[in-house]
Amino acid sequence: MATGTESIQPQFAVCVVEHNPLAALFLEQILSRDPTLEISSRDRLLDHPTAPRRSLHVFILDLGALPSPLDKLLRFLRLRFRRAKVILLGDPQSDDELCRLLFLGIQGFLPYTEVEENVVAAVRSVAEGGYWLPARVLEQYQTASSRLARSKSERETLSFRERRIVELVKRRLSNREIASILSISESTVSTYLVRIFGKLGVRDRQAMVEVAAARSAPEPLPQKPK
Repeated sequence: MATGTESIQPQFAVCVVEHNPLAALFLEQILSRDPTLEISSRDRLLDHPTAPRRSLHVFILDLGALPSPLDKLLRFLRLRFRRAKVILLGDPQSDDELCRLLFLGIQGFLPYTEVEENVVAAVRSVAEGGYWLPARVLEQYQTASSRLARSKSERETLSFRERRIVELVKRRLSNREIASILSISESTVSTYLVRIFGKLGVRDRQAMVEVAAARSAPEPLPQKPK
């Protein structure tokens, strides 16, 4: 029979990505107050090739001390920890910037001044499938997502070859380099680009890359936002 002194088993794992040792210790001490949270070692998870990848639920990233650009770090986390969630800590951000961060793939944001009071609740909310952002930002994100979805359905989808060209443009390759890789002429590459511009409603290569990335389906919003 269970007793009141029986230990509580951790329900969620969390990893603090923080290069400032004092800040990392501060965050881990706050998180350790909740016995349902298991704090995982950043070094073991991110730097060790055999680190477990399925048990981690939430990463906490400090925008003021990232080890690499945020978009690259988020892409790395998605590839290595497909089910992981991300909470950002930082200076207050505008609603537009928070919406942009949602499109990059975060699930929560906490200003530094709210960390001590709310970080445990934010971790639990995000780990359980919710978001930790103002309701107005989630509404803005949902509106933008719906607009992109309508645009996607209204426009002809890109062919396999066109998607391949977009990927090569993302790598900053010239028309000549793309033509060499695909074994086609430069003029054919130019024709494809004109066709892609028309489908995406853009006028240049940079806009093409941004719109193509934005057309990736965003994650659905939770039923009960914060």
